Amino acid sequence: MDFTLINENKIKICLSEGDLGEFELIADELDYSDTETKRMFWDVLSRAKKATGFNTNGHRVLVQLYPSKDGGCEMFVTRITPISEDYAAEIKGEEEKNEKKRKDSSRKKYTVFSFAAFRDLSSACRSLLRVGYKGHSIAYIDESKRWYLLLSNLDFSGYTPMDEYSFLLEFGNIENTESCKSYLSEHATELCFGDAVGKLSLI
Repeated sequence: MDFTLINENKIKICLSEGDLGEFELIADELDYSDTETKRMFWDVLSRAKKATGFNTNGHRVLVQLYPSKDGGCEMFVTRITPISEDYAAEIKGEEEKNEKKRKDSSRKKYTVFSFAAFRDLSSACRSLLRVGYKGHSIAYIDESKRWYLLLSNLDFSGYTPMDEYSFLLEFGNIENTESCKSYLSEHATELCFGDAVGKLSLI
């Protein structure tokens, strides 16, 4: 995945066939009305912001996407107009609430699971909903395309979850919480905050 900042309002993003494969997508079948394509788009924009500072918050965007011969694609994203003041205020309010949640979450105790593929993560989230999990949850993807899920209010002893949640080990691996949180802060992109289980179970 390669980012080229053309100017303050436009960025070029090159995705290889492998990059699209991470999201289980094919260049010729990309469709923004499709949930998987939307997930890819916002994930890529999040990485672009982290890599180049290109920020679409508060703006409507124009997206031009061109499949390439190697199975990947080139995507041009242009900020075109600021969104309405009311909507901008709503977003700011949400960001402030999320910031407060982040401060509160820093005091929470989490159990961290890692997953080799997104389908394993989403399957784990659907299973968590089925057993009534209602804790705070955060999802990340790291630079090596591995997925992580942080779960609060999860009863566990050492690194082994109680029987109620042992099914999670069918989908992924349990990680050392403290070292993993430090690693994620430097080498991963946050995908969902607060209700990752609920959001990712729908994908």
